[in-house]
Amino acid sequence: MKDFFKKKAIIYTIIIALVLGTGSLLVLPHQLAVSNFNKTFSLVKTENTYLSTKIQALQALIDSGEEPLSESDILAAKQVVETVSTTMTPVPELPQKTKDIKAITPDTAPTVDYSELYAVLDLQTENLKNSFANAKLLTNPTEEYVISALNYVDEIIKCEAATENNDPNEKLHKAGGYTSAVFFASSNTPASEKTGNPVNDGTDGGGCIEVYTNKEDANKRNYYLSAFDGTIFDSGSHSVYGTIIIRTSTKLTASKQKELENKILDSLCKK
Repeated sequence: MKDFFKKKAIIYTIIIALVLGTGSLLVLPHQLAVSNFNKTFSLVKTENTYLSTKIQALQALIDSGEEPLSESDILAAKQVVETVSTTMTPVPELPQKTKDIKAITPDTAPTVDYSELYAVLDLQTENLKNSFANAKLLTNPTEEYVISALNYVDEIIKCEAATENNDPNEKLHKAGGYTSAVFFASSNTPASEKTGNPVNDGTDGGGCIEVYTNKEDANKRNYYLSAFDGTIFDSGSHSVYGTIIIRTSTKLTASKQKELENKILDSLCKK
């Protein structure tokens, strides 16, 4: 009887060993396939994660609600996020069946180089941060600040702030009007347009910086000025940045107007 039970125990042990061994043989190929899949796509997953982090950082700035210097800065950032998101190398979902895992796992790992995408995202992120900072600088800046910035522009030979007594537009300190208006003379306008008194010369002598309390008032004024564009009453170019309007003389060519505007904007944002 003892021999019978002993033989039976041996048989059970053999059966269990066979079952476990067969299971191991079944599991091992699957684990190997999963391991190969993970190793093959490891670099792509790592790079995708890092790229996603940069995309999310830029998107967070876009969604921050901060006011940009120009709406075009937000649009440019959105375009970069959209474009970069669609160029990310996809990683397939891991199938459940071993044969399917093997089928989608390439023999060599895919190569990815996101260096250019990183550079684009970093540049756009920095640009948007600067846009927010510059918008704050140009939100109802003081008269002194504007004059100081204009003095650094090479072609501006003289500037003068309007007073309530000589303001040609009669808008200084009035509801919806500007808090300051600094007129300036440009070396590129005809001599006949300059008398040495920028306020009396108006924008024809070079241009003017109009400063408003809020962006709404600045946009209203800019819309009003646009009604005269291309007419005999055209007073030159005019663009809103923050809560200011940069105006340049109609006596300048279009390229010279834009060049002067950019010089002024650059000086205002460097202060």
